[in-house]
Formats: sequence, C-alpha cells, structure tokens
Amino acid sequence: MMKISLLVIASTFLQSCIFEYPNCPDDPWKHLKVRFDTSLCPDASPEGMALLFYPSDGSEPWRFDLRGLEGGTVSLPPDTYRVIAYNNDTYRTVVEKSDDFRLCSFTTPPAGVFDGAETLTRTPVPGIPPEGEEDVRKMPQMMWCGIVTDIDTSTDSVVSVPLRQAVARISVDIAGVVNIGNINRLAAVITGMSGSYLCSGLTPSGFPTAIPFPINRPSANSDSLSGQLLSFGKDNLTPLSYLLLYVWLSDGHNYYFKFDVTESILNAPDPLDIHLRLGPITIPPLSGSGSGDGGMDVGVDDWDFIIIDMES
Repeated sequence: MMKISLLVIASTFLQSCIFEYPNCPDDPWKHLKVRFDTSLCPDASPEGMALLFYPSDGSEPWRFDLRGLEGGTVSLPPDTYRVIAYNNDTYRTVVEKSDDFRLCSFTTPPAGVFDGAETLTRTPVPGIPPEGEEDVRKMPQMMWCGIVTDIDTSTDSVVSVPLRQAVARISVDIAGVVNIGNINRLAAVITGMSGSYLCSGLTPSGFPTAIPFPINRPSANSDSLSGQLLSFGKDNLTPLSYLLLYVWLSDGHNYYFKFDVTESILNAPDPLDIHLRLGPITIPPLSGSGSGDGGMDVGVDDWDFIIIDMES
C-alpha cells in the first residue's frame, strides 16, 4: 500500500513540475499547432508525417508523428527550435543522421545492377562508371520534406511547414526498337545520380549513384520500351549521366546499349518530372547458336557493347 501511495505522489509531482524552474508553472510545456503548407507540392499524399524539433542547445531532437497532412498539436519545453518534416510512410528510404539538423538526409540501401530484371547480383558488370564501380542503390520512394529554421515556443503558437517534393520522377521511352522480338530479358540503369538528399538544404547530395529500374515492352505489338524510376536528382560531382540498357537475347547472347542522357536531365523543363525519349536502336539478329535460353550470365566478358551516339 505504501509503494502505491509513493508512486502516486511521485507521479503527481512529475506532472506538475517536470523541469527545474525557479517558479515552476502548472504546465511547463508549450503547445504548438502544426500546419503543413503544400502549395509547392499540391499532389502530396503521405499517410503520415514525422517532425523533428531540434533544441537550441544542440541536444537530441524531439520527434512527433502525425497522420497524413492534417497537422496537429505538439507539446515542447520552452525553447527556440529548428524543424525538419518528412513523410514517415516509406520502408525503402532510409533517414540518416537524424540527430543533427545540418546533416539529416535521405538515402536508400545498396542494390544489384540487375535489380530491375528481378535478378539480384553484386557481380561487376560493364558500363557503370568509373570502370564499373559507381555505387548502385535502390530507387527511393516518393518523399516530401520541409524545414523551418526559427520557432520560438515562448512566443509562437502556430508553425506552418512548407513542404517540397524531394524525389524526381523520371520516365524513359525508347522508340523504334528494331528486332524487338529477339529480346528475352531486359534491365536498365541510370548513372550519375545523387545517392542522398540533404534535408536542411532541400537539395540532392552525397555520392554518385547508379539506379537500376525495370524497363519493358508495353504490349506484344509495340516496337518500343518504357520504364519509370524515382531519383533524388542529378549528382553535382559527376558531369555525365548515362542510361544503360542491358539486353539478353533468346539465343543466349548479351548486349548493352549506352545513351548519354546528361543534357536531357539537366535541361528538363521540370526537374521533378523528367521525360527521356530515346531511340531508335537495332537489336542484333539471332545467331542460331548459343544456349537458346537467354540465360542471365553476368560476367563482364560476356557482353557486347553498342554505343548510341545521340542525345535525345
């Protein structure tokens, strides 16, 4: 009975005075109403948002999770805060260094070059610069991010967080594919992209990265190939970006095509909605020899290189 009474007394004391102030008020918390401004990304539709409030003394941030874009009220100790907000409904995008406002960033796990063909491998393959060794990572999921750099809970009762789309959509169309019926399997990669996104700068960042993605023939009668991917954006350290198309023929031979897509990415009217229109290309004729099963042999010496000298 005594232990229960002591717990009740201790609980009452902690609720009435959590922090050691000279004149402890009944409620030392400050209540802040959070709103999300989606005027820069009207199509944003996250299932939930995470908020990180960074105290002025550099200590660990306070985290709150809110449903959708409805906003809500959070309670904090009196202080001046910097804020990062991002959607918390992803499983493939990784948040790194979230304890530091300046360094908090998004990235993704490592991937195999042929993930787009549903074949997982870490074997080096041709075409990925430099010399087949550019970092390869999974494409991110859609992310929205916002920051506020000066919130004083002593005077501010409402904070509006402006959100931006942190991930670009890239669509790829390769038209005029001659001998398209000879293809057994396909995979595609875009190189020279950013490996991460810096929240405090709202900008692509990090190491040069290649992103694998699926590409397919839209229909049995089509002579084109199409695919889509998401990316944090163009890497500033790598001057060029290539689209690499890996083709397994039904006679067992392997080819890869290399397109320079640098200008198409850099000069896109909307850097968050990029369309790469490429082609035509000619798939080599079947030789009548080989395994005949289009097996996915990923050795470097087993590929024939076809460069596409064009910028579409």
